[in-house]
Amino acid sequence: MTEANSPAKPAGAAHLASVALAIPAYNEADGIAGFLTDLDAVLDRHSARHWFVVVNDESTDDTAAVLDALGPQLTGTMIAMTNPVNSGHGPTVLNAYRRALDTGAEWILQVDGDGQFEAEDIELLFRHAEAGAAIVTGERTVRFDPWYRKVVTSALPIALKAAFNVERRDINCPFRLYRADVLPGILDQVPADSLTPHVLMTVLEGRSGYRHVEIPVQHRPRRGDTEVGSTWGDAKNLLVPKKLMVFVKDALGQLVSFRRSL
Repeated sequence: MTEANSPAKPAGAAHLASVALAIPAYNEADGIAGFLTDLDAVLDRHSARHWFVVVNDESTDDTAAVLDALGPQLTGTMIAMTNPVNSGHGPTVLNAYRRALDTGAEWILQVDGDGQFEAEDIELLFRHAEAGAAIVTGERTVRFDPWYRKVVTSALPIALKAAFNVERRDINCPFRLYRADVLPGILDQVPADSLTPHVLMTVLEGRSGYRHVEIPVQHRPRRGDTEVGSTWGDAKNLLVPKKLMVFVKDALGQLVSFRRSL
């Protein structure tokens, strides 16, 4: 069950017993320490125990060294690992989800390592979890990304409505909270090599029967020295990156195969 409008928030500060963050990271050395520090402060107030499960996708910068140095400074437990080869965001986030489940936490919170969300919004997700939602996802009402990424994101709700009769405003938002007992049944149906696992997970969430809430959250430019990172290229470039066009084509092919498998 998906709720387009969020229910009334309960009074008082939200608090969950245990939360593991599933965080994929690629070349985030210049911003990830500040982001995780912000998250740590919020989680220290709103959870009894928390873990940072960071999967470094074979970064070419100092991401691994930054994580190693940061771990002892956090209240939460740092679990950092590096992929043996660069695998891309999709397989990396799936790996992060599964490693986060291994902690035994009652809730799994997914957020990317680029720091494009505000730590304080975590409490908004927690409030709806306390109110009975098994899945809470964010909606970026204002998005700070290159124009071509915004176009792709805007097209996704139309495509999923047509192909799967799924209604969600922000299909691919990487700011998602799952009850840990619900997540494995969704992950098990997503291919390990999926380029856009959150798109497939959105479809599966709609079919799961579990209560879902989508709520507006803040979005901001990527933290660090550049606003877009190293994946697609310059945000000011008027041309669609060739790498992105190949990605979209391959992702559409996977989406067609996924629809046939349902």
